[in-house]
Amino acid sequence: MKRLLYISLILLSGINIKAQESSSVREEVFLHVNSDYLLSGETLLYSAFVTKYGTGKYSDLSKILYVELVGPGNERIFQHKVSLENGRGGSEFFIPTLVSTGTYQLVAYTRWMKNFSSYFHTPITIINPFEAYEKPESTELTLTITPESGAAVAGQPNNFLIELRKDYQPVSSSGRLVNSSGDKLADVQTNSNGNGIITFTPSTSDNYQIILENDQGGFEFLKVAFPFGETAITVEEHPGFYQFMIRSNAQNEALRIYNGEQLILERQVITNQRTQISKLELKGLDGPFVAVCSEATRVFGEHETTITKESIGTYPSRSEVNIPLNLKGNYSISVSMIDHNAPHISSKSFINRMTSTNQQMKSHWSGSLALPDSVNYLPELRGELITGSVGKEFSGENIAFNTIDSIFQLRTAVVDPNGNFNLQIDPMYQNKVAYVTLLETDSAVDFEIHSNFYGSYEGLTSPPVLLDSSKAVALAQRSVYNQIENAYYDPAPLDLPQAELPYQIGTNIKTYVLDDYNRFPKMYEHFIEFIPEVAARNNASKSKLKVFMDYLLPMDLPPLILIDGLPTTAKQILSFSPYKIQSIDVSQNRLFLGPDVFDGMVSFHTFSNDLFTFKPGPNSVKMNYTGLQTPNAHNYSKIDTKEADYRSQLYWNSSINLDTEDQLTFYTSDVIGNFKISIEGYNEKGEPVSIEKTFEVTKDSPASN
Repeated sequence: MKRLLYISLILLSGINIKAQESSSVREEVFLHVNSDYLLSGETLLYSAFVTKYGTGKYSDLSKILYVELVGPGNERIFQHKVSLENGRGGSEFFIPTLVSTGTYQLVAYTRWMKNFSSYFHTPITIINPFEAYEKPESTELTLTITPESGAAVAGQPNNFLIELRKDYQPVSSSGRLVNSSGDKLADVQTNSNGNGIITFTPSTSDNYQIILENDQGGFEFLKVAFPFGETAITVEEHPGFYQFMIRSNAQNEALRIYNGEQLILERQVITNQRTQISKLELKGLDGPFVAVCSEATRVFGEHETTITKESIGTYPSRSEVNIPLNLKGNYSISVSMIDHNAPHISSKSFINRMTSTNQQMKSHWSGSLALPDSVNYLPELRGELITGSVGKEFSGENIAFNTIDSIFQLRTAVVDPNGNFNLQIDPMYQNKVAYVTLLETDSAVDFEIHSNFYGSYEGLTSPPVLLDSSKAVALAQRSVYNQIENAYYDPAPLDLPQAELPYQIGTNIKTYVLDDYNRFPKMYEHFIEFIPEVAARNNASKSKLKVFMDYLLPMDLPPLILIDGLPTTAKQILSFSPYKIQSIDVSQNRLFLGPDVFDGMVSFHTFSNDLFTFKPGPNSVKMNYTGLQTPNAHNYSKIDTKEADYRSQLYWNSSINLDTEDQLTFYTSDVIGNFKISIEGYNEKGEPVSIEKTFEVTKDSPASN
């Protein structure tokens, strides 16, 4: 085939983005889950918020979110593709009995975020009551100590954040920090979450340890090790200004502040003293900002989450509950039972949000806002990208993606100089059999189709789950309730979004159903006898199909030849049995398909719309296309009083737009105990909001607020 015009756009894998200066180029993800402690037979529900980094403003850069549940050894329990609309999406996963008891990590990211090696993750504990439980071996007391500024500066006072754990659970304890001479430098105290803060002046020539009292009246000796640096930065936000402290043994340091790639302020500051910088000096720009001093970096100016917790009273079982919300914005809401057996699990993302001090623990920045010179992963701005490589020898040739069906999707692109390709398609909700075909060759092609999911993760932890007899009893009761609910569960009908128009190729299509005519043993004979719009020739020297166009056009181009959506050649299709073909579509118009141009189209449809024994050529490779996850749809209307109601999940809405006068309405079940209303999202100003309201359900108590 011949191409009329080839325009090289930015849809190549190496986009130079250094000229872009806003931090909004980067995205971040937050997932709100209905529960982080689930049993087999229960459903994990999640709602996704994709925002421009640090701004709280929804991102329109990506249309697909990738969500995985990752177990030990990078085992994938599921991999989901979730449709994003204005930065919002969500789905669910029913936990089968094949999933073993353990701690897993729920991971989420966009394709664009892979350029920055970033992703969101949060721990999920799953209990499988149908398998034998093996108690894990006991672990020693472990201490994690991290300089607040990311690196300790010798000879200067430093704040250190500590975390204490035993058997993967937090430990509340007290003790002291001593040096190699046994001199006490600081008192140590950890809270119920195993966290604490100490302040002292370290030296590179000394060794340190923490001495803690244990339950037996003895002592635990824990060695202390942390990274040293020449310079460190701490930042505190105040009304109208930021307060900086540059820790260094030099008298002065140059402080530079960036917004994305743009340098907006540079100043010499006196070290080890507080320095105030007015927010007006930051040119009225939205954060986040990056402070740089020597080799130290610090992200600041991000929106802080507004966290609200309150108890709202007691309600009887099987009653209607109405809660005023007084909120404006888009949120996700979950109402579920509180399981006091849920373990305390820490992860890096969790630790960094435990205290306001820890919120500043982003000095291991490593260019989190710096833009790379080029990127390897294009954003899925207008649809889904199917990417791969075929070798440099096919540079400049046309390549196609198609699904196999009666109504198929066909998209084309051009192989770049490095042998890579990026095929942009319309994402689909159904799983499909698909092919990628190199159009301008009949020879064998070594295809490599790339996955948009991460290949592996480093640093994700999967601590074992600790259960005792009291927890086992409670879990058994919960499992029974869950099995009863599943037995009577009536899923809501799915209303999948449909494309506005079928994936139709060509215009003014004429369809010939072969059973309406006399069938012939050879395929080309049908064109001779009753398809006058197409000339066919099939002999030992050459096979050809030519479409007679409706109007005279310059140049003479070959037609597009398809079978159930798969591009093929005249030689292949004319040698195929016509008795397996149900119909033939013909278009007599010039077709423009991406970079390709065709004079007409001849499209063959088999009876089963699945190629029906037709064998694609060596220039095609089969791939199983995985569709988008269906949006979760749940009905929480009042339950018939004649039926048992053992719901522990009383309400879920992954995306709801609220006005200040809106209220939340749901119904309690037969399950008694403590419940919580969890609301996550962003208000109109882009500020993150996290609200938790707790209440108790009893058998006979009157409703109260």
